[in-house]
Amino acid sequence: MLQGIAGIIAGLASIAGPIIQGAFIKHNVGGANEGWRAGFYMSAGFFAMTLVLLVLFYHPATRPSAEGGMSISRRILEIDWLGVFLVASGLVLFLVGLQYGGNPYPWTSARVLCTLIIGAVLLISFGFYNGFIRKDGILHHALFEHRNFAICQVLSFVGGFVLFGGQAYLPQEITNLFTRDAVLTGVYNLPFNFLSIVGSFGAGAIMGKTKEAKTLVVVSFVLFLVGSGLMAVMQPHINFAAWFFPTAIFGIAVGASTLVLAVVVSLCTPNEYIAHAMSLLASSRAFGGSIGITIFEQIFSSKEKDILPGKISTAVLDAGLPSSSLEEFLIGSEHGITSALLNIPGVSQAVLEAGSSAMVQGLADSYRFIWYSLIPFAFVTLVLAFFLMSTKAQMTRQVAAGIRH
Repeated sequence: MLQGIAGIIAGLASIAGPIIQGAFIKHNVGGANEGWRAGFYMSAGFFAMTLVLLVLFYHPATRPSAEGGMSISRRILEIDWLGVFLVASGLVLFLVGLQYGGNPYPWTSARVLCTLIIGAVLLISFGFYNGFIRKDGILHHALFEHRNFAICQVLSFVGGFVLFGGQAYLPQEITNLFTRDAVLTGVYNLPFNFLSIVGSFGAGAIMGKTKEAKTLVVVSFVLFLVGSGLMAVMQPHINFAAWFFPTAIFGIAVGASTLVLAVVVSLCTPNEYIAHAMSLLASSRAFGGSIGITIFEQIFSSKEKDILPGKISTAVLDAGLPSSSLEEFLIGSEHGITSALLNIPGVSQAVLEAGSSAMVQGLADSYRFIWYSLIPFAFVTLVLAFFLMSTKAQMTRQVAAGIRH
């Protein structure tokens, strides 16, 4: 229940933030085209205030620790620095290779292949090192004694796809398909953000009563599947109600799964490793999100290149554009400067409207492949969720570490 309340507080901030930021942008707070800065200034102020409050008022009781009375300097030296280097450098290089592939370099180019291969080798080396050489490193072997821990890491990885991918692409889809009003963009994000609060609090309340997490996790990933399918059929200029349901379903799934997985991990982990386990869960989510966003970008970019030229060409030629002006029109459309397009021979208002409608439809057709790509991941993790063990025996009133002395 307390986890659910914490989710409500975080969710309210995620609702208010985009709308306030949108208002700053719309009203040019700080000057023309400078409104976007105000939101970051506001966030910096909240972060500073939070830091002060933590220093002044957060004084937790002593935590269970496997290291006992080890000094801070000794603990720093005991950090798995080689593991940190392998996973961080491997992930960065692998993501750079994914990002560069196809744009701006061919997939067969040395730049792409080298970064992908070296990154993959480093990540595999990280797994080998933590699996067979260092048993108390980042992937501490004591954490994997209960099978729920490993399953939750995979589920969190896929959850990161949706959470970070949704945060990256839902606003883009809203802007390109429905509205460019900065405040309305925040409003269109409300279903996802608000229902994530409902999902988080609802899952916390249900789990508190039933003491069973498995059903909630399975339902969450069923919702991921349903939401992905519905997002894949979105069309331009649909009404808000049609947009509401798939994004709301995603919100419930993200809110519920994020909370429940955190609880399951804390229950199946030895008390002295809870902080370690929770940091790994968050890392898995971020790991999945970083890879997911990069994959989504590649999918969208490749489909956009394939779909848009054909859509626009057919539409503007049917509207009366001479074929001799088509190439120039397509080049101009990439820059989106209407005044420049009007200078092209044969371009009329009807041609511009046809081209604009075709571009929006082409973008919608490109976005849907992002959601198609999520469906197999959601299906595999749904199957994996059925292998979670029951949490009823672990849901007790035992306090691992009190907040107060």
